[in-house]
This record gives sequence, C-alpha cells and structure tokens, in this order.
Amino acid sequence: MSIVYLTSLRELHKEGVGRVVCDLETGCFHPRRTGSLEELVYQLNSPESPLHGRYKLTGVIVDDDDTRLLGGDQPLWNSQMPVSQGISGQGVEESVTLDQITCCIPSSRWAGTCPENRAEKRVRKSHYEAQIAQQLDKLGADIVISDSYVRIIGDELLGYGSTGSEASECMFINIHPAVTDTGRPDRLPGATPTRDALTRAHHGYVIVDDKHHVDLPEGEEIQVVYKGRNRTARRVAPVLHTAASVHYVSPRVDNGEVIHCVSASLPQKEFLTEESLRHLNYQLKREALKEALIKLADDSSFLDLVGHKRRSRHQSTGNSLLAQG
Repeated sequence: MSIVYLTSLRELHKEGVGRVVCDLETGCFHPRRTGSLEELVYQLNSPESPLHGRYKLTGVIVDDDDTRLLGGDQPLWNSQMPVSQGISGQGVEESVTLDQITCCIPSSRWAGTCPENRAEKRVRKSHYEAQIAQQLDKLGADIVISDSYVRIIGDELLGYGSTGSEASECMFINIHPAVTDTGRPDRLPGATPTRDALTRAHHGYVIVDDKHHVDLPEGEEIQVVYKGRNRTARRVAPVLHTAASVHYVSPRVDNGEVIHCVSASLPQKEFLTEESLRHLNYQLKREALKEALIKLADDSSFLDLVGHKRRSRHQSTGNSLLAQG
C-alpha cells in the first residue's frame, strides 16, 4: 500500500525533532529526538520489520513555504535518507531519497488571510486542499498519515478520502500524543495535549479558553494563572499516564475511531516537565504508528476499502482520458 505523509516542518521544529534537547527546567539533556517519519522509513527499509514489503512511502507533503528546516546542522531528518520502493521487475531493490519525494504545498496561502474575510478564507482553503488531493492522486495514495500537521483537515480533503459516510471509511489517519478515544474521560483532544497533560497531572485542571472544534472535558469551570496569564480552565481528576493514539480523521478534531493506542506512566512529578513528557510521547508516537499500520495491513475490511478507492481512481482516470480523446 502507498503511504503519503502530511506534516508541518515548523511544528516539528518547535517540538525539537532532529535535535538533542536541553530541558531548561531540570538541566537534563534528552537524546536526539527521532520523528515518526524517520522511524517509519527505517521500518519500511528493514527486511526484519513487519511493515517491510507491505507499504511503500511514495510522498511527503509539507505545508510550509519552503524546506529550509531540512537543512543546517540539525535537520528534522536526513533528506538524503534512502526510501525503499520495493523490488523492480528485474529483481533489483529500488529506492529514492526523502528529498526526492518531498514537496511543499504552503497553507499560508489561506491561513494568512484576514480573519474578517471568512468567505475568501474558505475559498482559499478549498483551493489549497484541492492541490493536496491532486498530489495524492498523482502519488496513488492509499493511506495519508497526518503527523504534527497543524491545520484542521477540511471538507475538500475529507470528501476526497472518504468512500462512505463513516469515519472508519476514511483513508486519512492521524497521530496524536494523547488518548483520543471518545469513550474515555482521560482523553485530551486538540492542539495542546502536552500542556494539558502537565496541568492535569500537576494541578488537576485543563485550560479551555483556547480550545476550538474539540470536545471540552467535564468539570467545574475555574480561573487560573498559567505562565503569568489569567486563563479559564476546568477542574479534572489528576491522571498519571500519557499516551499516543493513531485514529481515523473525522470532521470533528481528534474524534475519529481509534486504530491503536499506546500508553505509559508519567515520570515522577519532580521530573515531569514539558520536555520530559514530549520526549516520552515521541517514543509512544513511533510505536503507536507502527502497530496501527500492522493492524491495517491485517484488516480485510480496510483492505477492501483501499481496493475500492483504487478502482474509483482508475475509473476516474479512464473517464478523464476518454473525455480528452
């Protein structure tokens, strides 16, 4: 199956990917932070991996204006890393480099639009997502992995990925560094799971005044001071574990059916910092993605959906060629 990776380089950079990270709160250094994409390539290249020969990474789409963050002394990943493309008809192992399959489709073309002009913003976002859909068609994508992609996937892409009305029939999957299962009270959807896990563990609250398009935790609404600012939060029971979830993408953020979730106990409170938690979550993200892809490769229902999508794509291409003729 063909995989396309969708991510934001600036978000990965902010999260310390590709670097040895110093925890300013403890003075400790964390080893180089390996991203999920780099680990995925390693798994696809390794003959011993259960993913080898079952998937092929055919593209990486970044929503940044350029790829400068892939250069310098501490790049997010080695852009010259070989990526296995399988065995050729002549029995030769074929490969490309990450650089050769990476392309930019900047989201700034719509995200930078004046907030007051919502109609124009919607039009520009639709055009942006149509460009991504065209690239996915060109690459023959079977699965799109969203990882540290900071934009909400909109109607254009959800409509492209869906083969029906259920979220489980969508080819888009997302990696999230927290529990997302809608049946669990410890879930932390949204853009700030690291912060939320920390305030929940240390102080028993989750800040909610900056949460949009996500379900809010149940609990008493309170006012707190966080990093010198007055914030609105909800009181919740402390939770002393963290997790990484891989789930299908649905219209509501981080609400899709969970494919696989990996959890672990939090570090002791005196060592529980933003960086220690993020480093742990990155380990869990890599493991969760591997296990999720193994499950999908063994899921006959999902394979049937992939087959349906391929037939639809080929039929659409055939009709387009007939029309041109």
